[in-house]
Amino acid sequence: MTRLARRILLACAAFSLTACSILQPQPDLSRFFVLTPMTGSSLPPPAKALRLGLGPIDFPPYLQRSQLVTRSGPNEIELSENYYWGEPLDLNFTRVLAQNLTSLLATEQILFFPWYGGAQLNYAIQVSVTQFQVDTHGEARLVARWKIVDAVGDKVRRSEESDLTETAADSSPDAAVAALSRLVEKLSREIAAAIEELKG
Repeated sequence: MTRLARRILLACAAFSLTACSILQPQPDLSRFFVLTPMTGSSLPPPAKALRLGLGPIDFPPYLQRSQLVTRSGPNEIELSENYYWGEPLDLNFTRVLAQNLTSLLATEQILFFPWYGGAQLNYAIQVSVTQFQVDTHGEARLVARWKIVDAVGDKVRRSEESDLTETAADSSPDAAVAALSRLVEKLSREIAAAIEELKG
């Protein structure tokens, strides 16, 4: 076999291997995550349990996406290629916040925004989230402005800004989402404590 024929044969073999690797289906590495509510049993609701309205809950556009977001610098974020939220993040956040408040305030009467005008609510809770992600060092941060208003007349009874942090146990996406869930619990406890003060 001539040297030229040998080179042609080797080139054809290399091309065949490359074509096979391209045509072979690649494994799907996608994983899907959800926030989880705080653990612990709920107290039974008292005879006159609070009726609360929750919402609107606002998220910035950069968080309104399916991928998990990592803050890689003061002005830079990274979008995961394989890790996704199992449902829209703002809906997941709202649902978990409601579950936490149900446990902390011993009430099962939480209505989601928008509610009917005739709803007999004690208070409405509005939240505007500006940051809710983990950075490349494993620090999770939640920055949110929240208000408690009278359901009738929209009088603001309490207005606060929470800047909360948690450290993820490791660099895995599971640990990152667990840390974010703990941040929602911290925010829930701050809001619940404020409502208890207003009740008192």
